[in-house]
Amino acid sequence: MARVVHDRDGRVWTVSSRVHLVEPAAAGELTIVEPADALLRAVLLTVSGVLLLAVLLSTPANLYLPSWVSGPVLLAAALAVAWWLTRRPWSITATPAESLELGAAQGLLRIVRGPWAAHREATALAGEVAERTAAPRHDLTGGELPYSG
Repeated sequence: MARVVHDRDGRVWTVSSRVHLVEPAAAGELTIVEPADALLRAVLLTVSGVLLLAVLLSTPANLYLPSWVSGPVLLAAALAVAWWLTRRPWSITATPAESLELGAAQGLLRIVRGPWAAHREATALAGEVAERTAAPRHDLTGGELPYSG
């Protein structure tokens, strides 16, 4: 999910979220984790496909499995996958368009767990970016200026 946000100075920011299979330990390690995520996804999909193919090919054609057995097994498998997916870490990033054009990775990064927390955090980060300005919000003596919004 990505959305474009304009701050008070008119700069364009991109707020995006991404799910991770591997836990990013720190913001600086995010560039190291992304290749590991891609490799892990490929391995998980390959192993799952091979196992599913092996089960389908080794099942006899005349096997009768009652629905009261297959229903709960499929439900338990679906619930386990859903629980695992909702506990994955998400990274929410806000990067200005200038840094994307220059190839520099500067901006804001937040890491949360679960898709609903990621949606809330992306919305909050987009709101913060919209209120952001490059101009300092204090006078030369160091005192805070009153809110002008």
